[in-house]
Amino acid sequence: MDIQHYYKLLFPNDTVKASKLTKRVHREKYKNCPIWPTDVFAFCGSIIEKTSLLQPEFLTSTQKSQLQPEKIHEISKAWQTGIFPPIEVVKSWEAIYQNRKTKILDIEKDIDIQFHLHFLLRCADSTSAGLGWRPSTRSFFNISAFLCLALATSPSPKIKKLQKMLSSILPNSNLPNSFCLMIPQDRVIVTPKSVTAQIGHTFRSLSHNLALIDAKPKLEFSWHYVQKENEDEHFHILLIPYPFKISAKAIRPVSPPTKYGENGQKYGYFTLHPDWLPSVDNSIDTKEISTKQAEKIFSELVLPLLKKSETHCDIDCILFPECSLTEAVADKLAELILTSEETKKIRLLITGALAIQKDEKSFNKAISYFIFSSEVIKHDHTKHHRWKLDVNQIKKYGFSSFPADHNTDWWEYINVSKRKLPFYAVSPHSSITVLVCEDLARNDPAMPTVRAIGPNLIIALLMDGPQITGRWPAKYAGVLSEDPGSSVLSVTSVAMVDRSNKLESAPKRSVALWQRPGGRTQSIDLPQDSYGLVLSLATTTVEQVTMSQVVDECNTRCYELMGVEPLKLEKSVDWL
Repeated sequence: MDIQHYYKLLFPNDTVKASKLTKRVHREKYKNCPIWPTDVFAFCGSIIEKTSLLQPEFLTSTQKSQLQPEKIHEISKAWQTGIFPPIEVVKSWEAIYQNRKTKILDIEKDIDIQFHLHFLLRCADSTSAGLGWRPSTRSFFNISAFLCLALATSPSPKIKKLQKMLSSILPNSNLPNSFCLMIPQDRVIVTPKSVTAQIGHTFRSLSHNLALIDAKPKLEFSWHYVQKENEDEHFHILLIPYPFKISAKAIRPVSPPTKYGENGQKYGYFTLHPDWLPSVDNSIDTKEISTKQAEKIFSELVLPLLKKSETHCDIDCILFPECSLTEAVADKLAELILTSEETKKIRLLITGALAIQKDEKSFNKAISYFIFSSEVIKHDHTKHHRWKLDVNQIKKYGFSSFPADHNTDWWEYINVSKRKLPFYAVSPHSSITVLVCEDLARNDPAMPTVRAIGPNLIIALLMDGPQITGRWPAKYAGVLSEDPGSSVLSVTSVAMVDRSNKLESAPKRSVALWQRPGGRTQSIDLPQDSYGLVLSLATTTVEQVTMSQVVDECNTRCYELMGVEPLKLEKSVDWL
């Protein structure tokens, strides 16, 4: 395999589009340096990662001076404002092109190729500063990406017309799934980046602004704006650990287990029946039932808690744990929360939801709703891994519908085929992502992407027992707080905590767990007479350094948990 293989693999239609805007530089195939720094980053990064030549050795003094941060910054500024890559970038690209027959295994012997790969990688990464966030600098790439993301989120005739005019230099077809212009999503994906890994010796440690992740269809990545208009870095969450009661029969087998193997081991499936949702008149249409249930949850639970929270802060995000709602109820509740005059300051609703499929496996989803151009926008992704119940867990939670059989494993009866993972830019320097229960603990398919991008905050929606140190959520949250260096918030329902506590001598009503990079693990308890918690987060600035000693000038943010306030309801609600 040689360098030419990567040209053909990554650029099936050449490195630039032939058009009126680009014809003045159009030459033989692959010789033109790509216009977008993300394409350059993908090409160089793919080769560097393949060869593991993460730090070039034995560079000349001239090459070393070219890699100095001041020089890279000067070139990247010219690239940001000039659209077309500067002459220094073009020359390095042509130098690699001239050596395109070089075998990948021989690059370790060629110091010049190593230099050009790392020079281009650093220039592309520096040029992409701010890419994926609300434009704060006059960079062509930042503004263009914002326009394309806006159109992908909520089509606007004006934006659509502008996008068509600039189609040869805008990544229309790839966003919000990849920020490359000429490289298709099924080859490799380049994304914005929040946190640079400060431990280990990996490709992820080479960049501040861009990440290289696996191509589709292994996992569908997407990036979305949910930012405030101002520069406020606070993020106030109203956690509603619903449901507050769950019956012993809410989780029960789908059918008798099937035997496999020679030792009598059996497996079966269990399903979830959300019997905790408010009771309404069952004689009405199914869709109307979901609407009535959502209206009850909004008026009798969410709205009273929001009014109580006003004495503490303005809530940015409302958060429900795994499978708290059905998808139909969540859709209507989101509409009520995000469009009502009383709750118009809320910009994000995140909930676990069960998408019930008649006579088929259901979907266990994390759903995020937000407002964009006066529309309610919905993004969801399904749980990637099934929950496995054994007899010890069944006894711990007191699920009464299962047999007392130590030879049977019970698997969650859900569809896990559609694997996606959205990320949300919630402030000028901070992003979040959401994982569902087992996905926090399993490496594939999400963790390579999570570690490459380094979201500032990871929210894990669980259907689990107390969130305390020593249990599995704390273990895996601790791993992610170290690498990539994210803050992690895991949340579960009061109902599951209370069921788990029935056999405990010293029960703890811990419905959430907080872990920040370098900090202690903190359990968050819900008092007996409370129904919600205000979690006040704020960011601190952190200076991070790449493996090649490039500092980010304190542009990285780390979330801190600044306060927790329990909230009561003034009126008792019978269905709670």
